[in-house]
Amino acid sequence: MVTTDDEQLAEDIRKLRHCGRVSQYTHDVFGFTSRLNSANAAFGLVQLKYLDDWNERRRAIAARYTDRLRNLEQIQVPPGPTGDVVPVFHLYVARVERREGLVDHLRSNGVEVGVHYPVPIHLQPIYMEEYGYGGGEFPVSESLSSRLLSLPVFPDLTDKEVDYVCEMIEGFYGGME
Repeated sequence: MVTTDDEQLAEDIRKLRHCGRVSQYTHDVFGFTSRLNSANAAFGLVQLKYLDDWNERRRAIAARYTDRLRNLEQIQVPPGPTGDVVPVFHLYVARVERREGLVDHLRSNGVEVGVHYPVPIHLQPIYMEEYGYGGGEFPVSESLSSRLLSLPVFPDLTDKEVDYVCEMIEGFYGGME
């Protein structure tokens, strides 16, 4: 779902979601078929009632992770709220050292974590073939792709479960010293 108060942006998005159409048989941009079916739209409307509570719970979980993990030198926690930005924390993505070992440790202790986008886009086969990338062109992206880790953050996660995840992370890094 997209919301905006910019009428031109709204019109452009409507075209994109409907195959780039400006009318039934006229397309003036490349678009997609990105419309919800009626059942999914109905579920979405019901879920909107819970969105504010879910977002607040995600923020509380993120704050708990940040409080527990901010002093571990092997982890850089994500930025928190500022005067202009109030994150929802759909994901809680930290920069970590020894990611693969940490992932194995967490998973072997019942903690499911996510590694999103482990291969930077410029190192995807199509971009390497099309543009001749071979690695080293975007060192920040390459570094981040090997260090980012998404910790569990869903509204039903309990404080006790968040603490357990933190204990497992602290134990992993404490055992490395």
